[in-house]
Amino acid sequence: MHYRSYLGIGFVCCVVGCAGSSGPVLPKTVPVKGVVTLDGKPLTNAMIVFIPTGSTTGIGSSGYTDKDGKFELQTASGSVKTPGAPPGDYRVVANKFKNPDGTEFPADSKEGPATSRATETLPMHISDYIQGGTRATVPAAGGEVPIAFVSTPGAGGAPGMPGGGMMPR
Repeated sequence: MHYRSYLGIGFVCCVVGCAGSSGPVLPKTVPVKGVVTLDGKPLTNAMIVFIPTGSTTGIGSSGYTDKDGKFELQTASGSVKTPGAPPGDYRVVANKFKNPDGTEFPADSKEGPATSRATETLPMHISDYIQGGTRATVPAAGGEVPIAFVSTPGAGGAPGMPGGGMMPR
């Protein structure tokens, strides 16, 4: 597994509430759902993480895609979990793991991907928490936020993010 994926797993533990029993008061959130695609097809059984950028407040939000690529975001800090995400601008990354035997790593597993020796299946320009991802904006009222990734960097994606990949340095 990529070193940066381990960093990402640590970040996600903080986002989804693995790191403690209580946390700070979360900013106001709005309901957010959408569909994630990879090369125009639904991205299934993947973890989606919204990382705040610019003046967007909060610690980040996450969700899991279902068999149709649909997701709903949740913001968490410790044991405090709130549906949705604060309005604003985000960098969005996705992770999808497979077990050593080639089967998909279950999104609801109580064991982490690193513990089970699962490996990342998505390219780094999609899965890397430091430089990867694409951009998305959560509207003030919330709503549908579609996320489109492409497997080849530079082949398209969000404005300023060719291929849904590598963040500018």
